[in-house]
Amino acid sequence: MEKLFVGKGSIAVPVFFLIVLLGALGVNEAVGQGAGQCQNVAGIWQSVEISTNMGCPSPSPKTEKNEYAFMQDGCRLTVRDKNRGASYEGAIKGNIVTWKGTFHEIMGYNEWTSVELRVGVDGKSLEGVTAWAYRGHSDIVCDGNTRMIMRRISAK
Repeated sequence: MEKLFVGKGSIAVPVFFLIVLLGALGVNEAVGQGAGQCQNVAGIWQSVEISTNMGCPSPSPKTEKNEYAFMQDGCRLTVRDKNRGASYEGAIKGNIVTWKGTFHEIMGYNEWTSVELRVGVDGKSLEGVTAWAYRGHSDIVCDGNTRMIMRRISAK
């Protein structure tokens, strides 16, 4: 019986290690940034937000521009909303950014009930549809959706 893995002139050992090495490189490439790591979305983002509401006294649709600062710790996000003066807790999983939180409005507050934004292939854009609910001090209750299109203007 012939030795396959050890011996003079044998190429089986180097070939075996080459296969293992290439396999390991392929696994890391497929995972992207490695197990337990998340895509970096930290930085300043500008948005165009087109809101449509159901039953609210404000005009619909309504277009606004805003700026957000994303602070990232691993997969966790803190999102600071410049125009509304609020902060939200969120996360990134794969290429999806999510957050929830509330902000004050005239005579009440809005709650982000669902924010799900997809990171663009270039890593410099976010886009998606959010859901929110308004609760007014005078018993006004309404909800709506906002289409968000965001562009990263600086990375951190």
